[in-house]
Amino acid sequence: MPGCIGTAGTWRSLALVERCIHVSSHPCWLSSLSSVEAPPHLQQTLHQRSSSFFVSLLQHCTNAVDCRCVHHQYLLHSLDSTPFVWNHLVQMYGILASIEDTLHVFATMPRRNVFSWATMIVAYVHRRKEESAVQLFLDMLREGVIPINHIFSSILGVCTRKEMLKLGTYIHIYIQLVGLERDPFVGTALVDMYGACDCTETARAAFDRINMKDVVSWTAMIMAYGQHGEGAKAFEIYLKMKDSGVLPNEVTYCSLLNACANLLDVEYGKIVHAEVCKLGLLSSSLVNNALSNMYGKSGSLEEAEWVFHKLSQRDVVSWNCIISSFASHGQYNRALYTFVQMSKEEMDSNDVTFISILQIFSDLAAPIPGRNTHSYIIETSYESYPVVSTALVTMYGKCGSLEDAEWVFYNTCRRDVISWSALIAAHAYHGHGKDVVRLFEMMKKEGIKPDEVTFVSLLSSCSHSGLIDEASRHFRSMKEDQGLSRTMEHYACMVDLHGRIGQLEEAEKLIYEMPFPPNHVIWEIFLAACRVHRDMKRGRVAAEQVLQLAPDKSAPYVLLSNLYASEGKWEEELRIRKLMIERGVKKQVGCSSVEVGNVLHRFIVRDRSHPRTEEIYAELERLHLEMKAEGYIPETNLVLHDVEEELKEQLLSHHSEKLAIAFGLISTSQEAPLHIVKNLRICSDCHTAAKYISKIREREIIMRDYNRFHRFKNGLCSCGDYW
Repeated sequence: MPGCIGTAGTWRSLALVERCIHVSSHPCWLSSLSSVEAPPHLQQTLHQRSSSFFVSLLQHCTNAVDCRCVHHQYLLHSLDSTPFVWNHLVQMYGILASIEDTLHVFATMPRRNVFSWATMIVAYVHRRKEESAVQLFLDMLREGVIPINHIFSSILGVCTRKEMLKLGTYIHIYIQLVGLERDPFVGTALVDMYGACDCTETARAAFDRINMKDVVSWTAMIMAYGQHGEGAKAFEIYLKMKDSGVLPNEVTYCSLLNACANLLDVEYGKIVHAEVCKLGLLSSSLVNNALSNMYGKSGSLEEAEWVFHKLSQRDVVSWNCIISSFASHGQYNRALYTFVQMSKEEMDSNDVTFISILQIFSDLAAPIPGRNTHSYIIETSYESYPVVSTALVTMYGKCGSLEDAEWVFYNTCRRDVISWSALIAAHAYHGHGKDVVRLFEMMKKEGIKPDEVTFVSLLSSCSHSGLIDEASRHFRSMKEDQGLSRTMEHYACMVDLHGRIGQLEEAEKLIYEMPFPPNHVIWEIFLAACRVHRDMKRGRVAAEQVLQLAPDKSAPYVLLSNLYASEGKWEEELRIRKLMIERGVKKQVGCSSVEVGNVLHRFIVRDRSHPRTEEIYAELERLHLEMKAEGYIPETNLVLHDVEEELKEQLLSHHSEKLAIAFGLISTSQEAPLHIVKNLRICSDCHTAAKYISKIREREIIMRDYNRFHRFKNGLCSCGDYW
């Protein structure tokens, strides 16, 4: 090969050696060096080469073999044992070779200085060997070596997870002792660490102590506020940054736009949009993607789409932003259409794309397109990605196919706490309380420590299965055995559990014993339990709390008016409904859908918009008569209107669930199970009716409400009538 020197002729002439010495323009010559020593008349030439010569050779290495060759020649021909070349050897091994090779070079160094330690720690961090990096850092301290700023910034980068915050705090104390807290590198790393761990006040204190704040420091503080929903404070920092004379860069504006997105205030985002236009940054795909994401998260979908279509070059991030924006606001058809367009433009999807699409099919409970997407994922080799396989488990679980969810889990998932939690949640959707407890114990036996999310699924499943002893035991073990903090969601599960079985006093006691003020969700759960068990006194208290905490939510008004209606207090019920109208609060409309022939058909209560309305209502009449003949008694107490009993029965029979079932029965074959999705909780009368219909028509009916799955077969439901 031209420009390369063969092994046999490496040391044949001084001209060739000089060519090597001056570093060939074709660095591949290094890979042909062997352990053959130079002839005696060249030994002196190589010995005279300085350390910088070998460093220059190292910088031309392109693979581990090159690096080893230079290393070997340095050992043979250099008398210099100072750390200078050795530090560069460690650095290049860290980049080009295995971490074991890097560690071997570090361990065999004749002498080390602080830069030697820094180089090795960076190598570990670069290879994501966080535990080894931390251990090496501690070894360095034990040897009495005082770290430099780059070491602190690297090791603080390892502490950006909450479980590592304690170590990061100790390192911060040491930083204060050695007087490096005001250093820009170290101070910015502290801001990053505390920001990532949701300690924005501490991050701000570290930021304020930095002596010479540069654009990286300011951007880190903006990012710290932005990622935790404190967009207004992020914007305030941005204004101070401009006043200080530091010019923002693309990363600054991207961080600021993400902060505006999390703030969900589009007006802040529009100000930033105007700023980037003025500075001519709209040519940056990073900034445009951040703009699209900001508008999308803020619900300004038209603006998000406008930014997307204005892009001269769209990358996969651009497509993912707009797809995610549509999907997160329930614009599923637009999201899927965009996904199809992405494929037509031959833009390759990635794991983020597939997660968004799988989430759509999870929400729609659409197993057929979900399976088709799974096939496409296999074709593109993304099934092995942990986040994608976990999303598949979730999708199949929410689509009612536990068998498929388990197949994906046992065949493709890397079994970590996230994938286990997804499988446990899938069983929890189906109300399989005992299976959830069994899987939880299996996970622990495999050495996987459960996290807060795992316990939410576990406690929720116990709540929906009436497993009070198991729930109480695991609720205690969270703190005592696992060392986890109980969140609002965990308390909500326990309040729900006690409320469902009528232990309202225990539920109320638990609310007042919480270590933090209960939010509106806790009180809504308690109010719903009071309504079911007709406890007017406690229900009033709960309703007042919810109306105070969330006056714009419809749930408390509806639940309280229903509570009054169930007690026959129509004047009070009317007063609450008027209050709801005066405050402009709208009740969420119940909607049920059924998939027939790959088309989703939606129904609302007393819906007459469907082309086959006459057939649907005729089927409902037949079902009503057949169910009554089998012993069905309509639960007219659920009709919360002061009307005649006959009209109450008619109103019940026209619920969206029953309309969807009737349409499914007249539109599908006898063998096919019906898949119904309800956006709210299924009412108890529709639950009872579905059991009768499954027996009368010998059909399996699988219904998913906002909470869980119900499988109706032969007159029984998988929930055991406990939901």
